[in-house]
Amino acid sequence: MDQKIRDLVKKYLPLRERYNELTEQLESPEIIADNRLYLRLSDERNSLEEAYQLGEALLVAVELGDDREAEALYACLVEELTPDFESDTRSAIIEIRSENPQADPLRQELIKIYSAFSTSHNYTFSIVEDEQKFTTLLIEGKGALSLLKHETGTHRSTGGKIGNSSVWVSVMPKMDDVSVVINDKDLRTDIFHSSGAGGQNINKVATAVRLTHIPTGIQVVCTEERSQLQNRNRAHLVLRSRLYAYYHEKELVARRKAQLSISHIARTHRIRLLDYDNEKILDIRTNLTITLKQAYQGAIQNLTTPLIIKDKR
Repeated sequence: MDQKIRDLVKKYLPLRERYNELTEQLESPEIIADNRLYLRLSDERNSLEEAYQLGEALLVAVELGDDREAEALYACLVEELTPDFESDTRSAIIEIRSENPQADPLRQELIKIYSAFSTSHNYTFSIVEDEQKFTTLLIEGKGALSLLKHETGTHRSTGGKIGNSSVWVSVMPKMDDVSVVINDKDLRTDIFHSSGAGGQNINKVATAVRLTHIPTGIQVVCTEERSQLQNRNRAHLVLRSRLYAYYHEKELVARRKAQLSISHIARTHRIRLLDYDNEKILDIRTNLTITLKQAYQGAIQNLTTPLIIKDKR
């Protein structure tokens, strides 16, 4: 057996042991009864599934002396075992803020651009919050964060129907229950009537939800869905992401004592110029330009390609 394959098998065996351990644990009645723990262990096993299948196939190929098959499986398993930035594989939460009503048209334009980006990448796009001067978007799909995180910063517009204005964009990972645990005792929930769109039901029934995380004071208001349950679920999703950003930033500040918050970066770093007179968009960091038409077709990622490649390297 080739030395490189021996080394890979040695690297794979602990993963195999962990996979089998998780499989055994997931059959335990005690763990099945603990829904949160069961989901966490199940997610971990699912994340190992592909590497496990490749590793088992490699062991069979080695045992049978099939060198060609072993070489092919070696290449696949190496790629599968190569570490990746976990947060970059997540879906993305995008917050768009403006300081005055004059910037609202630009905020609406960015919503269209990010919606087009989502469509072009087969991601799921939805508006979680849409308040005065503030919009939260959810873009769901593997790797959305890695393609969108460089959107964080101030976006300015000039000329045309939009005029001179600016908004700031913050991009955060969409977190799940396992990543951020929210205790019920730390939450205050307020239910009220929504004044937004949604038909007769939204006006007759109290469907809007405001969640307040008491320890941090972070609030989320969701009014866009037609039912209280849907708004509550959306609010929980956004709150988890904001708490992740809050606690992650707090940890970095404690360690480095010099870390700017995502919000501060978004406000103080001018990254994008939307020129409506010339129908072009310029990224100030990469000096790349695309047309507005390309942006509305989902090509916004082309502006940050060098930054994305640098991250991967």
